[in-house]
Amino acid sequence: MAASGVYIVMGEANSVVALLNKARRQYQLSHQPPSLEDTEPLLRNFTDLKEVLNEVADLNDMNPLTYLSPFLDVIKAQNTNGPITEAALSAVSKFLSYGLIDASSIRAANTVESIAYAVVHTKFIGGKSSGSDECVLYKILQVLRSLLLSPPGSLLSNEAVCDMMQSCFRIVFEQNLSFLLRKAAETTLADMTQLIFTRLPTFVEDTRHPYMRKLVKNRKSEVKRKRRDKRGSRHLETVSTPEEIETKETLPLLNQGASVNAVLNETEASNLGYDVVLTADSPVSVVTHPDSALEKKKQIDFEPAGDADSESEDASIPVTMSRRSGLQREIENDEDFPNAESSVSPMPYGLPCCRELLRFLIALINPMDRQNTESMVILGLNLLIVALEASADHLPTYSVLLPLIKDNLCRSLLQLLDTEKLPVLAATNRCCFLLFESMRSSMKFQLEAYFRKLQSIVLSDQEPVANEQKEMALESLVHLWRIPGLVTELYLNYDCDLYCANIFEDLTKLLVENAFPSLGGYTASLLSLDALLVVIENIDQNCAFRQIGTPKNADAVIDTESRKLELPVLSGYDLGRRIVSGAIETVVAETDEKPSPLQLRSNRHLPSANLPSLSEVINQKKRKRMIADGTELFNQNPKEGIAFMREKGLLGTDALSVVQWLRTNPHLDKNRIADFICSRKNAEVLEAFVKSFPFANTRLDVALRMFLETFRLPGEAAEISMVMQHFSDEWYRANNEPFNHVDAAFTLSYAVIMLNMDQHNPQVKRNQPPMTVDCFKRNLSGTNGGQDFEPEMLISMYNAIKSDEIVMPAEQVGIIKENYMWKVIFCV
Repeated sequence: MAASGVYIVMGEANSVVALLNKARRQYQLSHQPPSLEDTEPLLRNFTDLKEVLNEVADLNDMNPLTYLSPFLDVIKAQNTNGPITEAALSAVSKFLSYGLIDASSIRAANTVESIAYAVVHTKFIGGKSSGSDECVLYKILQVLRSLLLSPPGSLLSNEAVCDMMQSCFRIVFEQNLSFLLRKAAETTLADMTQLIFTRLPTFVEDTRHPYMRKLVKNRKSEVKRKRRDKRGSRHLETVSTPEEIETKETLPLLNQGASVNAVLNETEASNLGYDVVLTADSPVSVVTHPDSALEKKKQIDFEPAGDADSESEDASIPVTMSRRSGLQREIENDEDFPNAESSVSPMPYGLPCCRELLRFLIALINPMDRQNTESMVILGLNLLIVALEASADHLPTYSVLLPLIKDNLCRSLLQLLDTEKLPVLAATNRCCFLLFESMRSSMKFQLEAYFRKLQSIVLSDQEPVANEQKEMALESLVHLWRIPGLVTELYLNYDCDLYCANIFEDLTKLLVENAFPSLGGYTASLLSLDALLVVIENIDQNCAFRQIGTPKNADAVIDTESRKLELPVLSGYDLGRRIVSGAIETVVAETDEKPSPLQLRSNRHLPSANLPSLSEVINQKKRKRMIADGTELFNQNPKEGIAFMREKGLLGTDALSVVQWLRTNPHLDKNRIADFICSRKNAEVLEAFVKSFPFANTRLDVALRMFLETFRLPGEAAEISMVMQHFSDEWYRANNEPFNHVDAAFTLSYAVIMLNMDQHNPQVKRNQPPMTVDCFKRNLSGTNGGQDFEPEMLISMYNAIKSDEIVMPAEQVGIIKENYMWKVIFCV
């Protein structure tokens, strides 16, 4: 460094002191009340700092908080104006960019924690121009980015990192702020997300760690905002409802006239879908002070905030907006500065922070949440794309991350494919490509559902499906088709799987049909033809390599370390230092190596250990055709279908093999299954069928719901009684005889079925009022071997049946069937 760190700190201190003196002089000349009465302690802090700096030769000899504290005090001071706060933030940003904080120091962890706390809790008095106040918010974004991306930033705690990202999310969601500032916040979030997920391989998973849930949605209670003005009177605020906020989002702010100058410049002014809250207080809040003309207006007060960590679907936090210019805007908070001299250093952030960010981003793209606007969904998708680009290969190795991806993320992505908004559809397909290209071995059935969804978009003849959507679906297929080895994987994993759809065959037929221009648009035909040519090209190259031998790079292990993306530099000084040290080559060496005329991109993933031979693939395909014929015959006549399967050697003569086929074949008719197992000639099959369920440690109504999802319960009373007898006996045995007698389980099972019919059958509701919980308990009085069942258990069962009907999900439509089908996919 050309200049000493001491001189840099001294120069920044002089700049802030000059602005403090200027502001105080202006207030004195204008004969205004002393709003800057707290500046005297700030000036004394800088005076003391200068005396210390004059006596040291190197900043490394000092505690970093010694020279940072005066600047952090200015940032947190509630009676400093925007330019002063901006200067203090700029000084902290410069200290970080020049690397004045040594990451190896024992005080570095507490130092970065103090910086993060101060910046997130920034307070200042705004000016008449919203643009000048937004400069402070932009500087906050810059400091947060520099802090996390700096070497000592790796010492930040999980809570501090989430707190920093919280502030960025609030700026993004504040529609009253300028578009440029919100885009800057998005860029900051992208850089933070990239760093966190790039560091994922270095994080250690600890299943005993209580993973936090800090990024939450809207709070139930309204946020209490302090209001102060010159005369101590309250001010007028116009409360905007969530519906009004959504309307304002589409209207130009310039149409509001003078209210543009009164835009709230803070990171928690409003809630447009999500409030990211980490502390029980309001880390960043706003105060607006009107002029004396507003004192006669009606006053609106806010109630104190409730549980800040509670999650609510109700957007109840109001937005305050004044329609007068010349207001003072103040970002403030009353929380005291944390104990920076604590002997216990905070734990560096790791997997808990990464998991919480991933969970929040997945919640942000949930299309079933009506609070998620299009801009929020696109933001969530873009950040997920950054996360997948940085660490897609490492995400499946963590047991706390993979369930979120396989369940919540995949489901939201598949639901977003139904949108008519092209930007959302494009980002969704891009996210799906990154997801399945790297993790398809862990998500077989999710990938199948994705291909089915793309196929349905291309084949749809409905009016809402535009040609652009079909072309985007075809283009996604082409991109997936070009993944090395994927076409072969599709045929082996789906077309040769006994119960999966013939994905490769169906998609190839789809591409052939769309390859003719007369049947679709010109672009769609070119994309379809391109995908078919990719398949032919892969077959040709594989045949050529088989003749000439194994390609040079076929057995090479891909060096993932050498292919990592370079992290963004912190500043120009950081980039220059890397170049000087030789970490970055500035001249690209020329090479005379010419590419081989025959090249085949190798698969990034290692092949499976037990790949089937050609004869095994052919036999498996024949077996699948026979099972399909047997399934079709069973759905017409169960007895003939079972006989056909046994004749072909696909089923044994024992009841267990038949039950296994009935449970694993998803294409069997549920009514036909009931006809077969409820026949008295097949009593052994019914007994084996009931024993195939894991009823242990499961409440009776939950087990009954699981049992009745697999077949249609017959309508005859005798058959229902027989089925319930087998079920209750097996449940009673699996749960170590929890009742006084086995007949108690049968009675309770029958009572649950009758309660389900009473609560949800419309014909029963018309004739008599639904059964109450007291009536339900009274009907079961004395049926537990002469005694009563536990009241708490009966109440829980009653509430579960009343709120969620026991139905045959496969025969339903809408969200009920969708939830069931997704549960089947996720649990496979």
